[in-house]
Amino acid sequence: MTRFLPLSLAFLAASAAAQPTVYNGTLDAQDPVRPGGASYDAYTFDVRADQPVTVRMQSETFDTYLIVRSPSGVETISDDFEGTMISQVDLIATEAGRWTVWASAYSATYTGDYTLTIRPGSVGRSRLVQGRLDRQDEQAIKGEYYDTLTFDSRGDGEVIIQLTSLGFYGFLVVTAPDGTVTRISAGGQEQMQTVPMTNQRGEWRVDVTTDSPNMVGAYDVRFTEFDRQ
Repeated sequence: MTRFLPLSLAFLAASAAAQPTVYNGTLDAQDPVRPGGASYDAYTFDVRADQPVTVRMQSETFDTYLIVRSPSGVETISDDFEGTMISQVDLIATEAGRWTVWASAYSATYTGDYTLTIRPGSVGRSRLVQGRLDRQDEQAIKGEYYDTLTFDSRGDGEVIIQLTSLGFYGFLVVTAPDGTVTRISAGGQEQMQTVPMTNQRGEWRVDVTTDSPNMVGAYDVRFTEFDRQ
């Protein structure tokens, strides 16, 4: 179903990006463990709604694993960032308040030193659509249900499109005003995935779908613009 939806648009005053916070830590046998037995250290940071944050973990001795959890419990997970031994999460804070980071290892056999960097950014302008994929929606050739959203952008900086899928494994197909198409999986149920790209003036198309046929469920799509610095 194509939806030309009125978006809730919050214009937020841009603020200077905060200085990054850097932690030098060590995973060892005295740390708590997550399901599966891998050790982790917990950290927190406070942000405003619609504020971008980059959380980056790297180690020279083990394969890192990063979990970033919102105040309401929605998780974003990173194992290997862009095929490296670094874990990194880039997101727009969908909630104001205190977020939690678990700096962990890929498996229980890994321990050692690491560096964790938390870098908040400037606040942007955010638009939110809350929708649902159901069995009355249109289907793709392989049977995936999908909704089509459109956003009109007048900016020239950066745009980040963020999907939170609830009850299904989400998939975004983003078409920029110049026709460039970006496809990306949300990575799992109740996890957020961001699509950062250079902003373009004009109409954006966002197809919200699933990575498997016949899946349904609710979703949030947040479209956040940042002015060119």
